[in-house]
Amino acid sequence: MQYSDVVSTIAMIVAIVAVPASGYLSYRYAVEGEKRKEWNALTEPLLIILEEQRSACGKGVLSKHDRKDASFPYISINAIKRRISGQDLEKFNTRYSEYHKLKVMMTEPGEKPYAGMIRAIDQLSPLLKLK
Repeated sequence: MQYSDVVSTIAMIVAIVAVPASGYLSYRYAVEGEKRKEWNALTEPLLIILEEQRSACGKGVLSKHDRKDASFPYISINAIKRRISGQDLEKFNTRYSEYHKLKVMMTEPGEKPYAGMIRAIDQLSPLLKLK
């Protein structure tokens, strides 16, 4: 067997392995990229709201999101719950319910739980971090 025959045989084997492998990897990274973009699109508006609320609570005032007529993306919360699983879902449910309870208390007249709201936001935000 000559040198050129060996090189062509190796090239053929590499091509047979490389084409399906590159196709699989391209598909896998495309799917992961879409999931990442979808997650970021869901969580970005929520993170903005949480950051604004935390900033306002740190100053001891209500944010525009703490009014009774303020809209909140509850549909995004349900979509996020469908995309989280296992222990992260349990953590999210616990922390979100605490946050939501405090959010309702912020809209009612009387003393405002600013410190509790900051703590709840600080616990909820890491679960919603961008990917």
